[in-house]
Amino acid sequence: MGYSAVDQEAINTIRLLAVDATIKCNSGHPGAPMGMAPVAHVLFNKIMNFNPKSSSWINRDRFVLSYSNLISFRNGHGCMLQYALLHLAGFKLSIDDIKDFRKIGSLTPGHPESHETDGVEVTTGPLGQGFSNAVGLAIAQQHAAGLYNKPDFELFNNYTFTFLGDGCMMEGVASEAASLAGHLQLGNLIAIYDDNGISIDGNVNCTLTEDVVKRFEAYGWHTLTIEDGDNNLEAIEAAIRECQSVKNKPSMIKLRTTIGFGSLLAGTHNVHGSPLKPDDAKQLKAKFGFDPEQSFVVRQSVYDLYNKRGAEGAAREQEWCKLFEKYCSTHESEAKDLKRRLSGELPEGWEKNLPTYSAKDPAIATRKLSETVLQKIYSSVPELVGGSADLTGSNLTRWKEAVDFQPPSLGIGNWSGRYIRYGVREHAMGAIMNGLAAYGLFIPYAGTFLNFVSYASGAVRLSALSQVRTIWVATHDSIGLGEDGPTHQPIEVLAHFRALPNCMVWRPADGNEVSAAYYVALTSKNTPSILALSRQNLPQLENSSIGNAIKGGYVACEDENADITIVSSGSEVGICIESVKYLKEHHNLRARVVSIPCFEVFDAQSKEYRLSVIPDGIPSLSVEVMSTLGWERYSHEQFGLNRFGASGAYLDVYKKIGSLTPGHPESHETDGVEVTTGPLGQGFSNAVGLAIAQQHAAGLYNKPDFELFNNYTFTFLGDGCMMEGVASEAASLAGHLQLGNLIAIYDDNGISIDGNVNCTLTEDVVKRFEAYGWHTLTIEDGDNNLEAIEAAIRECQSVKNKPSMIKLRTTIGFGSLLAGTHNVHGSPLKPDDAKQLKAKFGFDPEQSFVVRQSVYDLYNKRGAEGAAREQEWCKLFEKYCSTHESEAKDLKRRLSGELPEGWEKNLPTYSAKDPAIATRKLSETVLQKIYSSVPELVGGSADLTGSNLTRWKEAVDFQPPSLGIGNWSGRYIRYGVREHAMGAIMNGLAAYGLFIPYAGTFLNFVSYASGAVRLSALSQVRTIWVATHDSIGLGEDGPTHQPIEVLAHFRALPNCMVWRPADGNEVSAAYYVALTSKNTPSILALSRQNLPQLENSSIGNAIKGGYVACEDENADITIVSSGSEVGICIESVKYLKEHHNLRARVVSIPCFEVFDAQSKEYRLSVIPDGIPSLSVEVMSTLGWERYSHEQFGLNRFGASGAYLDVYKVKQAFIPYMKASNKGFTEVRVYTRGYIQACLGYG
Repeated sequence: MGYSAVDQEAINTIRLLAVDATIKCNSGHPGAPMGMAPVAHVLFNKIMNFNPKSSSWINRDRFVLSYSNLISFRNGHGCMLQYALLHLAGFKLSIDDIKDFRKIGSLTPGHPESHETDGVEVTTGPLGQGFSNAVGLAIAQQHAAGLYNKPDFELFNNYTFTFLGDGCMMEGVASEAASLAGHLQLGNLIAIYDDNGISIDGNVNCTLTEDVVKRFEAYGWHTLTIEDGDNNLEAIEAAIRECQSVKNKPSMIKLRTTIGFGSLLAGTHNVHGSPLKPDDAKQLKAKFGFDPEQSFVVRQSVYDLYNKRGAEGAAREQEWCKLFEKYCSTHESEAKDLKRRLSGELPEGWEKNLPTYSAKDPAIATRKLSETVLQKIYSSVPELVGGSADLTGSNLTRWKEAVDFQPPSLGIGNWSGRYIRYGVREHAMGAIMNGLAAYGLFIPYAGTFLNFVSYASGAVRLSALSQVRTIWVATHDSIGLGEDGPTHQPIEVLAHFRALPNCMVWRPADGNEVSAAYYVALTSKNTPSILALSRQNLPQLENSSIGNAIKGGYVACEDENADITIVSSGSEVGICIESVKYLKEHHNLRARVVSIPCFEVFDAQSKEYRLSVIPDGIPSLSVEVMSTLGWERYSHEQFGLNRFGASGAYLDVYKKIGSLTPGHPESHETDGVEVTTGPLGQGFSNAVGLAIAQQHAAGLYNKPDFELFNNYTFTFLGDGCMMEGVASEAASLAGHLQLGNLIAIYDDNGISIDGNVNCTLTEDVVKRFEAYGWHTLTIEDGDNNLEAIEAAIRECQSVKNKPSMIKLRTTIGFGSLLAGTHNVHGSPLKPDDAKQLKAKFGFDPEQSFVVRQSVYDLYNKRGAEGAAREQEWCKLFEKYCSTHESEAKDLKRRLSGELPEGWEKNLPTYSAKDPAIATRKLSETVLQKIYSSVPELVGGSADLTGSNLTRWKEAVDFQPPSLGIGNWSGRYIRYGVREHAMGAIMNGLAAYGLFIPYAGTFLNFVSYASGAVRLSALSQVRTIWVATHDSIGLGEDGPTHQPIEVLAHFRALPNCMVWRPADGNEVSAAYYVALTSKNTPSILALSRQNLPQLENSSIGNAIKGGYVACEDENADITIVSSGSEVGICIESVKYLKEHHNLRARVVSIPCFEVFDAQSKEYRLSVIPDGIPSLSVEVMSTLGWERYSHEQFGLNRFGASGAYLDVYKVKQAFIPYMKASNKGFTEVRVYTRGYIQACLGYG
């Protein structure tokens, strides 16, 4: 250890490169690189082993910039730190690349991308992803060591280092990953937490007051704290080296730094998100001993220092290569396998093990067929590393001989085990798979229900962008899953991921298609795959084969004289084939059937092949029991399920939708159910929302002697909820908000679906909740000790300044012969067991559904007591009305569910003469205009207030009064970087009944809250997402943030209004419809860039969801569009006429859901039959086939650069060039009436 003046010079060079780069591009985030430069220098120049001239050396140490630190590295914003380090270290990144930071085509995009930049291990960006990737890299190294290391041959001993901040600490995905890493005892993982105390919204204390160190200790991590991260290089190095010596725990170093160190704005949030001012930059350079007038200066002494370290790394690689040479001579088999994996090639002939089937083979569920594939190929493809999110027995992802990847000390597996028990941590599972894949030796796959792949949207998206090979075994793929009901039936999920560029979504119909899906998934090195698999048995098809299915679509049942082509996927293909005979016999219609198991692969085939499968000349009908969004690409008419399913036996669900006793509680179906839960963690997070609502109501209406609101929210949760990231987010926020009216009872029964919970959860849950700021109690005998249970609850009720958690030790299946085992979960008791249980409890073993009158009497007595309490409350409220008339009148109106009379008169209107304004700014104007006339609006943001513009000027924060930064009556919630919990909490707020919650984040990150948004729609509650930065127009942040697929995702969700307004009147219309639609959530996708006000727009037009924005009665073409592209399309009208003699009319469709609800006559007046139509939207084109014959959009990822440059490079800024000489005679134009006539219905 020892540091010289050159080390300090190097640190200051790193700082100033970040300053200069952000100034030059007039964008970016210099604050965190300035604060974290010392530890980064120590890590790269003293600790890490790597060879910059051989960046793929397998035993190199890995560095991952997960950095959010809210302000510091929100979503990788501090990437200039990494770029500066890579340049100095000698990777393929020149000083000119540094100067081109955030420019189109540069190697230094706005967030690090592993496929673009040498030395970047994984593509990060969204918060928590990089940290979770790092856990995957550490697992990969530990697994490689378990496979290949031998006595005297330590081939794999590298470390994974990751930087993270407060934002990552709040994101649920990082909580999931940290918990699993602690369980797995990953001693090769070292996380450095930049504790600079600042968030984008200001001081981090406005949203995060938990004890982070204590929480990580509860996970099972080794922890250290360094108070002076700005200067104490020796302490930093000593801490890292201590962590390297801890072999049985991952380590976290809490490093106190000053954001923007040296700047005049140091230590404030003003140093984040924009370059330093010129005067500040000059004084900083002078302070550090640099010429204030020069930029991008790297002195030779600094290069020499880093070149020396690079040479040391090259020498270490040479040593490793010599060791490997010796290894090859003594361990030939392992060496041969390792060499092959390093080459990236699969074992020769592995595909011969894929099973094949004939139509004579029995009907089998495709999840079971998937299990057969895995059983057949696991030994011939040893790089496969499997797992499941605690659903192994349902996903069937574990081959019989599999050994678990577990720390040997637990005695339930070892490091060479190839099966990972991820626990109920879907999002971390996806991100960890990305890290595993990025390591280079493994092909990770993992299972969950298809519906819950959406929980991992952020990770799946980065798989696709990063071009890594991961495989999701996504079972229970439709309403065919049956009794679990609509909370689990994935109506919109396939559309979501089909819209994601570079993602293969397979929905196989039989065994050969399953084998084909695995073949293509395993041989596609740069593409993730999702295999959507059935729970129910499906027949083997006559014409299927692996050879046919690997094309993504083929003719499953041919008829050369067919009147109609029926296209389908998965479980419906067999049904369609059965219908062929029925159609011929009963309707004299001859039909052919096409199976399209994978859109992505089918669309990549030649035009000739695609037309041979779905030919021109005859109408086509698609059949899939999901959202029909996207099937318009292949069919003229679509038959599907654009509504939620139902709970019941799967055949009954197929026949009829509807039930009063769903498989999971649904608030809109069943009296007494407060919120619709189902997916784990949602109910707990809803409970936090209900508690916030009560506390806010008390703040608004309670007066001395008038305690109108003093209710509690109680919630039961288990180990699954404890693992889900959404619950971690909600628990942290609840602790910060000191919600003394919230009491959670944790059922600690020690059992998970996959067996004993110790196989995946060994953290100290009580300690973790204490770290969040909760009051905790433990009851050892939850089976019998009723007095202790009551006393504990009453103690919790007496704690007014903290939420409470009671850990209750129970026996699962109490009284059953299977009590205390996972065999009692997920299936009914055997008859004999049920009978002995009834006898044991003093009931007649032969009788069922017995409720004795004494039990009814007991509960009726309690009901009567509750009715009396309500009467007391009503009397109190009567007195309240006479003394607090204004508040009482407001409360009565809210209880009626009606908005204030005339509130809509405050909505702003615009004319075409008004200036161009970003729709996020127009949204801010609406909120400023209506906040006082709609007092039930409760706003918030996921730490992006200044970007989302969601806070009106006079707003007061909802905060505990003890913090001195708000009060209980405040109407603005600082959610922190907790998007998923934010969505679920909004559901609870809405369910309470007095409030209309809205909250902001970037559109891309609404997908992080997929589970919550889905339950908003299913629950029929009114929530509003202010989703800004809605397209590639957000610019420099690049493809990690540009939401190509998100609109398609939520447009496919039933009962969800997705608005993408083009101007001010459309923004006002969106708010009008959102606020007046009591039973529907809304997402407002808003632009960062300025948009013009349109000539023909009005609130009256826009509330119909679509209207003619530019008319021409003699038009040759209709251009349909939304949002920022509408103005561009209107500009193109003149160009088309002058340059191509094409007359065009332009239609704006700000909301599919609302437009589709209009009359057929109105819709045909807006988009008439008889002329071709072209859609223009710089997103996935999925769904626009509904309104246009040709689609122009962005079915690939965007780029990092100034937004106009991104538009130009991606050919989206000038759509009229695409429209020119279109050759519309090739467009298949079928009027709706003609298609219906051909199909034989009206």
